Amino acid sequence: MAQSLQSSSTTPNFGLRGQFAGLTSGSEPTVRSISFISQLRTLSLKSLESTRQVKSHTIRSVVMSRSALDPMEVDVSLSPRVNSVKPSKTVAITDQATALVQAGIPVIRLAAGEPDFDTPAPIAEAGINAIREGYTRYTPNAGSMDLRQAICHKLKEENGISYTPDQILVSNGAKQSIIQAVMAVCSPGDQVLSDEIYEHIIYAPATHTSFASLPGMYERTLTVNGFSKFTSGASSISQKAGVAALGLGYAGGEAVATMGAFYLFIDFSYYYGAEAEGFGKIDDSESLCRFLLDEGQVALVPGSAFGDDSCVRISYAASLTTLKAAVERIKQALISLRRFVPV
Repeated sequence: MAQSLQSSSTTPNFGLRGQFAGLTSGSEPTVRSISFISQLRTLSLKSLESTRQVKSHTIRSVVMSRSALDPMEVDVSLSPRVNSVKPSKTVAITDQATALVQAGIPVIRLAAGEPDFDTPAPIAEAGINAIREGYTRYTPNAGSMDLRQAICHKLKEENGISYTPDQILVSNGAKQSIIQAVMAVCSPGDQVLSDEIYEHIIYAPATHTSFASLPGMYERTLTVNGFSKFTSGASSISQKAGVAALGLGYAGGEAVATMGAFYLFIDFSYYYGAEAEGFGKIDDSESLCRFLLDEGQVALVPGSAFGDDSCVRISYAASLTTLKAAVERIKQALISLRRFVPV
């Protein structure tokens, strides 16, 4: 498959070549990778040859100049806004743990707050039915009407806030909504105080109050929430699953004495300064987490990512069997480390 964008003879002529998996034409190869010859600050656009067997799962797209002998130099410097964003330590440690698991190392992953059980059957079935019924085309930009109506009902009954469907905007996850809201209404110096994604994961005597329900706050508040924390099943297949998720309600029950969410934030600074044999010095929460991943095969997140370098964050969104195994691994790793803690 080949397509070209033609221009007049006084302007450069470019071609776009690509091949999508499953859309072969004649004897042309099936290509599933995207390839650019690039450096950090400049991108040299050159013709690239495809082969018949490519095993990756993305798309190869090649932009060519009129003459393959005259590569274009295009400045692709990152925006200062992007350069100011620091990589997520949670994502980094999770990716490292996943790579170890894929290599056959039985790492227990307690870094990301992701439950280790399957999506509840009613939500999964709603997503499956949506596909079977052909509900796979574009929805309204703001989200499907039935989902926005279900969200309005939830906010009224559980949060004491009255909204109409035209005031609701559905996104691909709460993070997308956060960045869109911040970019739309926030300016330097503004303060953002509310995080409502863990509204149902709180423990007595703590209670949750939505900011928008407080006097004088309705007009000043953009509420960002999602399905993943209170139903343990995100609407990844379609928004139909989100409607089913909102209808399930919350099971409730007794919980441990912590403020909320499903994380422990534990002070491990006692071990800072230790020289671990075969590893090196434990200087902070990040090096301790690397040590626990290497030595104990348990993935945790350094507290420095959340404002307190003396602590380590442990997600307990896992089965009791998994948590017991993780505690034993952490204990054994710390026992081996204790011999090297300076007095």
